[in-house]
Amino acid sequence: MSPEELEIIAALRTAQLAKNALERSRRYRAKQTEEDPVGFLQKNAAAKLSWSINHRDQVNKTATKGRASRIEKKQHHCHDCDTSLQSAHALEKHLASQDHKDRAAGRRRNAPSDSAVAVAAVRANAKANKTHHCLPCNKSFSNDWSLTRHQSTGLHARRFKAFQDSQN
Repeated sequence: MSPEELEIIAALRTAQLAKNALERSRRYRAKQTEEDPVGFLQKNAAAKLSWSINHRDQVNKTATKGRASRIEKKQHHCHDCDTSLQSAHALEKHLASQDHKDRAAGRRRNAPSDSAVAVAAVRANAKANKTHHCLPCNKSFSNDWSLTRHQSTGLHARRFKAFQDSQN
């Protein structure tokens, strides 16, 4: 047989093995569901929760992509304010907000005060200059309080440990 024929046979065999594995999995789930529906659902829920806890970065990455996609597709869009939100819940909160009600009624927001503009500039400058920076997570914050709050999170603790391990 030629190498091309062997490749075709290998691909067909791989596809058949995957199909067989999928069918075995379906039969197993059906049997388990029939025997103990509540227990099977609880076991699966516990396994999913355990996986998501152990793979938090991957969960967050996937969720971020999903939110960005929904915003880009304008899946949850407020036509009065011409803004897209990441979820139906966020849209509901927006529709109940005073800002939305004011815009829908045609009322304009007041311009920010000079002090608010100055504070925003100071915070943006601190973030750009990495004044309050977390090295293990490679994140900058606009003030020391935000950095301290970040450092108390589990994500920071995991990244900090990985950072220390990489330094040794």
